[in-house]
Amino acid sequence: MNTIEIERLAISRLAGMAGCSEPDEGSPGADFLETVRAEALSLIDTHATFDLEELSFEIATLADAVSYVDIADAWLQALDLRAWEEDVSAFFGVPGCGEDLEDLVFGALRQIATRLITTLVTPQLPGIAYSAGGYGLCCPADAARQIVSGRLCESDLVEIDSYDLRTLAADGRPTACSGCGERLT
Repeated sequence: MNTIEIERLAISRLAGMAGCSEPDEGSPGADFLETVRAEALSLIDTHATFDLEELSFEIATLADAVSYVDIADAWLQALDLRAWEEDVSAFFGVPGCGEDLEDLVFGALRQIATRLITTLVTPQLPGIAYSAGGYGLCCPADAARQIVSGRLCESDLVEIDSYDLRTLAADGRPTACSGCGERLT
C-alpha cells in the first residue's frame, strides 16, 4: 500500500486496521484515527528505509505522542473507539494494582495507535522474514509488533532470505508468519 492509498483509506478501514470500533465520521474517535494516519504518513515520508529497531522505537514514540491528549478528549476518543475492550494489563503489569482510570484510557488509546501505525508503516519494509527462536517465523509487521509490545528484542530475530524459506517449505515445515498467518515468500 502506497502513501496515496493510505491517505484515501476510509475511517471504517482505519478502525479495522487498528482493531477497534468504527467511529462516526467527524467524531472524536475518527479524529484520533485520522491523526494517527497523518503521523504514520509523516513517518513514512521522512524515512527512506527502516531498520527494525529504529522502526519499533518510532512506532512507540508516535503512539505515545498521539495518545496523550487532554483527558476530556481522551475519554471521548476512548468511548468512540470502544477502548474499554483493550487488554491493558500487559501495558501496566498486574491488573488491579491501583492504576488510575486516566492511565488506563491513555494506555488503551496507545495500543490502538500502535496497531494502526504498525499496520500502515510496516508494509514499507523490505519483504524479509525473521526467525525468532521458539516464536516461529515473523513477517516484518509482526516482528515490529512483537518488539513494540516487548515480547521480542531485535537481538532475538534472525533474518531469513527466500532461499531459507524454500528449504523450510521443501522440508514440509511452516512458511507462514506465526503471528498473523501471512504466507512468507
